[in-house]
Amino acid sequence: MILLLLLFSFVSYAQSPKDFSLEEEQISTDAQNEQKIEAWQAEIYPDISLPSVYTRYGENLGYVFPVDSGAIVLKEGLAWFRSGNMEKAGLFFKKSFSQKGRLVNYAKYWELYAVLKAGRFQEALLLYQELCTLKEEPDLSVVAGMDLLEAGLPYTDTVYFSFLGKLLNKRRDSDLLFLAGQKNREAGRFQTALNYYIDILRKDPSSPFADSALRLCDTLLKNKQAVLNGEKAYILAKNRLDKRQTTEVLVLCETFLKKEPAFRSRFLMLLAKGNYQKGNYQYVLRYLKQLEKEKGPSSFSTLFIARSLSKLKKTSAARAKYLEYLALYPKSRMCENILWDIGRTHEEKKEYPYAVFYFKRIVKQYPSGNMADKAFFRMGYCHYKNNKKDSALAVWQKESAFANGSEEVSAAYYWSAKVHFEINERDSVPFWLIRCVENNPLSYYAFRALSRLRELKEDSLADRLSPAPETSIRPFFLSLKNYRKSFPDKFPEIVIKAYERGLLLLDCGLSDFALRELKPVERFLERDYLFQYHLIKTYESRGFFREAHRLSRNLITKLPSSDYRFLPGPVIQTFYPRYFGEVVELECAKYGMDPLYIHSLIRQESAYHPRAFSFAGAIGLMQLMPATAKTEACDMSVLFSKDSLFHPFYNIRLGTHHVDKLRKQFQGHWELVFAAYNAGANAALRWKKEQSTVDEDGFIEEIGYTETRGYVKKCLQNYWIYRFIWSH
Repeated sequence: MILLLLLFSFVSYAQSPKDFSLEEEQISTDAQNEQKIEAWQAEIYPDISLPSVYTRYGENLGYVFPVDSGAIVLKEGLAWFRSGNMEKAGLFFKKSFSQKGRLVNYAKYWELYAVLKAGRFQEALLLYQELCTLKEEPDLSVVAGMDLLEAGLPYTDTVYFSFLGKLLNKRRDSDLLFLAGQKNREAGRFQTALNYYIDILRKDPSSPFADSALRLCDTLLKNKQAVLNGEKAYILAKNRLDKRQTTEVLVLCETFLKKEPAFRSRFLMLLAKGNYQKGNYQYVLRYLKQLEKEKGPSSFSTLFIARSLSKLKKTSAARAKYLEYLALYPKSRMCENILWDIGRTHEEKKEYPYAVFYFKRIVKQYPSGNMADKAFFRMGYCHYKNNKKDSALAVWQKESAFANGSEEVSAAYYWSAKVHFEINERDSVPFWLIRCVENNPLSYYAFRALSRLRELKEDSLADRLSPAPETSIRPFFLSLKNYRKSFPDKFPEIVIKAYERGLLLLDCGLSDFALRELKPVERFLERDYLFQYHLIKTYESRGFFREAHRLSRNLITKLPSSDYRFLPGPVIQTFYPRYFGEVVELECAKYGMDPLYIHSLIRQESAYHPRAFSFAGAIGLMQLMPATAKTEACDMSVLFSKDSLFHPFYNIRLGTHHVDKLRKQFQGHWELVFAAYNAGANAALRWKKEQSTVDEDGFIEEIGYTETRGYVKKCLQNYWIYRFIWSH
């Protein structure tokens, strides 16, 4: 199969250069380019489908796919509907409804939709009335009502908006609010339209409609068709700030600062945050001093003043302000983060005793906080760098009493072994390496410990400690202490029906409707691990990779880390999947690269979500920045379209080429490749130069950015797990 794909790839490249080779000024993001890219992908990746690995596990888990004659007929009707034959489709939908199966509401809804598509508006209205009288779940009247409105039925304005109001009284979801805004804007009711758009931003700023609502607000305000009051201006500015539209935020807040005295303090806070984002730290201090003068000191103003002073290199003033925050707000969740930042600042300056002092405060004052384990490890690591190895061992071995599966405890075990090796107490080394693996067998340092054991010629010990996945799924889940089996025994009927409807809808290809049915079932059965796994495999088999990975992550993180070593292979593979595997293998074959490195990176960057979009503007599976992707497209002499980065095949192709360039630049040192992918090649080169005398462990722990340090560890950990579980 791969050879055949490579042949197709060669043939497509062998075509005339004008098909795929464009000068940079010709590269654009227009619709014509996207169509060319779609055609290009069809030629290079013919007949790529899901690998058979996702359907090979045939173990009977006790969940039977429901049989429903009405659903079978509905599926036939949908096939006719998709072919454009509304008459035939309507007949099948009517027949499905008459059979009174599990999807009776959906049958009536699709009958209405087919009639609407055929232009028979009066008949559609009658069907809508029938749909509203049905008692079965779910209530599809709002969805159908939106379809009627979008179809532009010949209502008078009065009737139209009255009908819209009734739908809004039933449900005020973002899609309906957006429709209400659009219809009011088309009718010239611009202020009402603005109110609906602002309502979307207030209720659900992460909604798929939020970006469009924000743009339409800008259009209405720019054309002076609507006006803002203080509250709406604040909501608009806050959403813009979340999307890093800092310049617009500053202009809007300055405009309303004097006009709306009731919201003055809120606008001052946004001005401070916006200037902090832009790096205008003097302005941050100015606005926060105004805020403190009018409202008095607050946790927000004290913290941001301290951070701004730190950015301005006024270290003593910043430390004094941080300490003031700790004294005034000792119960704040930010206190341990502040102590951590102070400690890390001292560590970077090689002021190790001061760093240890602040890390110790975290452990003492916030023992159950998020930073306690990290602070424990850094205390020992500061002693280690200060050449006080006995003190380092004392700290790490004290931390070992808190064995809880965390990465930091594993790190303490691993570095204890490393120190014992360095001070020639080599008999103690295997003991600490064993404890490292047992603490969390799938952690980064567990795999480093196994590698170290093999270097010490302890192969049999490493083999015994290596993860030993079970082959059978059911016995593993049933053996867990906190496992609660609730399906199908004594199960609420309403949940059973939702589950069965969800599976039938998946089979019909109605994914959005199916997920609406199944997500409440997921929450209800969150402790029934066997059922969760069954649902993961169901999502995978239908191509819903994002949902499968989301549910797999929820499942794995609920299990105690001590059980990770014995997780069944198929279960770990859902947590470390190889979605889009044929494309990844094809692209990596061009460069002689192990595909598992690309899978490790995709898992960390986007969790296999093709539509992922970061605040920084990174797009798609491999989270490519448009500028980087454009450069790679030019280097490869292929078309570029920003929107096409959301297409998995296109994103993988450009991303793999970028990774190969970094691999060559750093001579195959993957810790540097991953660091460069996250923080940029210049930062990776700087760290390489600064840490030229330390080994790989020391280099990674000395990476200057906390985020990048964790990122490199995670990517390497992903690779080792991928290599282990997919070789069995």
